Amino acid sequence: MILFKPAPRWIGEMVSFAQRADESSGGNNAVISTAIQPDSGSTNGAAELAGQKTEIQKDFLNRYAHTLYSIECLKGSQGILSGPVRFDVAPGSAVRVETTGDLSAAPGKDKLAGPLFAEVLRVSFVADAQQGQCGTSFHLAHTRSEAQNKSKIGLDAHPMYRQKFNGAPLLVR
Repeated sequence: MILFKPAPRWIGEMVSFAQRADESSGGNNAVISTAIQPDSGSTNGAAELAGQKTEIQKDFLNRYAHTLYSIECLKGSQGILSGPVRFDVAPGSAVRVETTGDLSAAPGKDKLAGPLFAEVLRVSFVADAQQGQCGTSFHLAHTRSEAQNKSKIGLDAHPMYRQKFNGAPLLVR
């Protein structure tokens, strides 16, 4: 499967096609060679710095493409999970949902049994004073099985941020 997506404007502006243009003219942050001065002088490390910048950009663009691939593969795999009231999961959190599977199926035959991994999109709370009940519902997206999470679809880290965001509580005590 090949999918072409236009790059966002901020990525297009990140990649500079002219960052090594001075090397083609002989400059390279140095004196341009002439008949009187054939030595081009010192480069003060500009070419090495440009090469490092290119490698960093290439690594980021590969991670960004992998993220788009994962999003396309998991598009539409959503669900709603309801349970007792809790304030320790906020939108944007990555969650692991333990499932029991079909209790009437033979052991080991239920392919849906096992943990699911997802991201929380929305958290809803219900408090009913008349019935004396309360609860929380989570709208989950990018739901995947443990096998999918370990495959090429799963992401080890965020493509742009080095520090991992595991979630945040909605209520701090």
